[in-house]
Amino acid sequence: MLGRKILGVAILPALFMTAAAILITFVQVREQLDQRTDEQLQTARRVLLDHLNARGEDLKTKARVVARDPKFFAMLAQPGIARDETFRATMQQVSEEFHHALGSDLFEVTASDGELLVRCCAPPFERTSLIESPDIRAAIRGENPTGIQWTNGALYETVALPILVGQRVVGVLRHGELLDDALAARIRDITNCDVTFLSDGNAIASSRSEGEPLRNAIESELPRVAGAEPALVRLEKSTSADRAFVTRLTTRIGLAGILMFVVTFFFARWITRRVTNPIDQLVEAARRLEANEEDLKLRIDTGDELGYLGDRFVQMRRALHEQIETLRELEQMKSRFITLASHELRTPATIIQGTVDLIQASMDDVRNLHPTMRELMPSLEKGVSRLQRVVGVVTMMAVLDSDGSDVRHEPVTARELFERFESDWRDYLGKRELNLHIEPPRSERSFPGDLTLLGEAVTTLVRNAIRYTPDGGHVTVRAEDGDAVTRLVVEDSGIGIPDAERIRIFESFYERGAIEHHSSGEEEFGSSGLGMGLAIARRIVQHHGGRIWSEDREGGGTRFQIELGSERADTRIDTDDSPDGTDSDGSHQLMIG
Repeated sequence: MLGRKILGVAILPALFMTAAAILITFVQVREQLDQRTDEQLQTARRVLLDHLNARGEDLKTKARVVARDPKFFAMLAQPGIARDETFRATMQQVSEEFHHALGSDLFEVTASDGELLVRCCAPPFERTSLIESPDIRAAIRGENPTGIQWTNGALYETVALPILVGQRVVGVLRHGELLDDALAARIRDITNCDVTFLSDGNAIASSRSEGEPLRNAIESELPRVAGAEPALVRLEKSTSADRAFVTRLTTRIGLAGILMFVVTFFFARWITRRVTNPIDQLVEAARRLEANEEDLKLRIDTGDELGYLGDRFVQMRRALHEQIETLRELEQMKSRFITLASHELRTPATIIQGTVDLIQASMDDVRNLHPTMRELMPSLEKGVSRLQRVVGVVTMMAVLDSDGSDVRHEPVTARELFERFESDWRDYLGKRELNLHIEPPRSERSFPGDLTLLGEAVTTLVRNAIRYTPDGGHVTVRAEDGDAVTRLVVEDSGIGIPDAERIRIFESFYERGAIEHHSSGEEEFGSSGLGMGLAIARRIVQHHGGRIWSEDREGGGTRFQIELGSERADTRIDTDDSPDGTDSDGSHQLMIG
């Protein structure tokens, strides 16, 4: 798990940085290409307009040369000449010569009244009046209008020049060149941008190939003759080459990123193994130490903090092993002492008990018995009874510390247990003013157990509850059925158990409070016993494969529970907040089973 985390910390930033680099590069390159394309389109627009302006000046210069040639305006200058077929044929012939000399696409001559006299271009000549044309009217007024206009079914750049004889306008020469595919192709060759001329929304001429993918485009209005319909030019820049370049660049960066990711992955994996292998060894050593395995070998030669930690772990393990061996020896000595003491004390205690019983039985037959003897007999009987109980407790500890082969496992019900020991529980009240509430079990569910030992375990809990509950309080004993288990519950409204002491109450010879509170008398409030009761209860429950735990009771006091009937036979101490790991009321609990 740690290795995956370290590997993730090492790899993820590299992966994110690679992805971010590819994205940033892609965006910036696209922006730069779009900016460059826009600049190229603006440059193409300026080149086109400069070309049209230069061509317009050239048209104007040529028109002036023709208009001032006497051969051209001689017939127009004759006053009162008839505009018959001979006149028109002569004008047509003269105009054709000048038209061919200029090489223009449009060559028209009109009279001063706007009547069309000559047309040296398509469509064929027809007698008509051009007085409605804005540039013809302006030329008749003596102006020199130039610009783009739609005329004769085509888009032309024209110049209209008045033909003057002296100060008199005798006609108008309109001279121009087409805005055609050839012009669009020349501009494309110069600017590397496609050109389309538009009039009334329709494409008149274009250099664009059909189906060629285009993306960026701008439109601009062309300089037109005053009063003429507007004409537009659309400039387009193909982005297919740019997109292909971006694709190639992105692919190369992606491949470089993948290569960097692979190299980073294997390098990070190598570093991770260098870091985590010693940690894994420490974890495995801790697991084996927890399992109490003897053949524990650990060698970490990293020369850094992990190596130092490994050495310290080995040293601590050795020290811990020595301490465990010492504790085992002490535990064996304690068990042997308890066993020996139980055997050695049982016979003298029995003899003393028999002697006391004999004296008590013969006191009435003894004459002249000193009164003090009669007063000491109750105390002697109480002391002998206490000694017998201590011997019994020590003997039971010796039995329970064994392998448990002496523990019977017969079908037992909670009802049988309550009926057998209820009177003993009430006897323990003595002179205490407590409310002992015993709820008779209703269930007949049985569980394997030793009735006597289980009764001793519950009696210990009842006795503790009586000891640590002040007068006026109450103690409750009941049985509950769970899922395939039976719980024996003893709860009180007493002083409770501090969290600092809760973990130790099931230890042998542990008693709450100071030693001066130890009492050999009745079950006084706050008195102490031998410190063996809960330890014995714990061992009894363990031999039955059950669990015992304590928890805070809602409203104050303590609740002890014994759970029997489960298949678990393991022994453990658990500090979860309930038998199933949950806590509905937030109380602290100790579980032993």
